[in-house]
Amino acid sequence: MQCIFHHLKVIEIYGAIGCLNELKLLEIVMKNSMVLEKIVIWTTFGMPFDRKERLISFCQTLLRIPRGASSDIAVLLI
Repeated sequence: MQCIFHHLKVIEIYGAIGCLNELKLLEIVMKNSMVLEKIVIWTTFGMPFDRKERLISFCQTLLRIPRGASSDIAVLLI
């Protein structure tokens, strides 16, 4: 059975807050996606400073996760 993530090139998350469940989901996707090129994380406008800091830390953690894709993955925090 072929993994559903093998052909996934881009993933977008809307309304992200940087919680553990979001991180676990993206970790599964990153480890199983052979051609993933980009992760776009859309946040809410006017969020509190502490949430911004949490999202920056979240993105830094994402960059340290081993991935199935052989190339680098761009993580965009918008």
